[in-house]
Amino acid sequence: MTIVEQVLVGASPLVKDSSRLAFISHSHVDKDIAHDLKALLRPLGLNGFVAHDDIEPNAEWQQEILRNLRDCKGLIVVATDAARASPWVNQEIGAAVVRGIGTATLNCGVAPFGFLYHFQAAKWTPKEPEGTQFRDRNFLEANLPEICHALQKAGVVTQDYLIEGMGSAWGFEETRVVTKLIAESGTLEERQALRLAYLADNSTTVRDCWEAQRLLPPLIKPHIGTVPPEIVKRLSDHKFKF
Repeated sequence: MTIVEQVLVGASPLVKDSSRLAFISHSHVDKDIAHDLKALLRPLGLNGFVAHDDIEPNAEWQQEILRNLRDCKGLIVVATDAARASPWVNQEIGAAVVRGIGTATLNCGVAPFGFLYHFQAAKWTPKEPEGTQFRDRNFLEANLPEICHALQKAGVVTQDYLIEGMGSAWGFEETRVVTKLIAESGTLEERQALRLAYLADNSTTVRDCWEAQRLLPPLIKPHIGTVPPEIVKRLSDHKFKF
């Protein structure tokens, strides 16, 4: 494979945009949690759909909900008392079960219910008050791994999604946590190593993140011979030790 071909392979996303959609099922009273969850799905390689945010004002809301339920890769339920009492949430769960797609529950004080009662849930840790030291860091460290592991068990998130999510991470804290999740997932295939190197090379946040500098080289190194030399050099100049 030539260097040009390697770059093309590296630049080709591992996950198609059409398979990134995750439906966030929630009661309207829990929209703040749904918003925060949507933001947390991005560094996991998913695009969260929140009906209150993502449906255009002039769109037929019921048809839009049905379309997104039909097209989504997985469904995540924000489990609260209000959601458990909501006929809409229960219908959305039923639609996901009928489709046979991966489902996960975010336990916000309520255990999985309905068709999902026997599934293990991810525990939700609310944000600390504004002004609290390490507020966002603690929030990310508590929730990202929990949500990731629940979605991995459901078959919604794979190593490919995590690699793509790392390239979409905002800031060092997201990058740090997602990098650790990628490292936990084990060895990489050649195509994954190429993509990982490509994304690291094209993201200032990843290149300058100490956790990425430490954890990514051992994952890429088994395939270092297929990574374009110019990418290896640039990463090495940013303290990536291969």
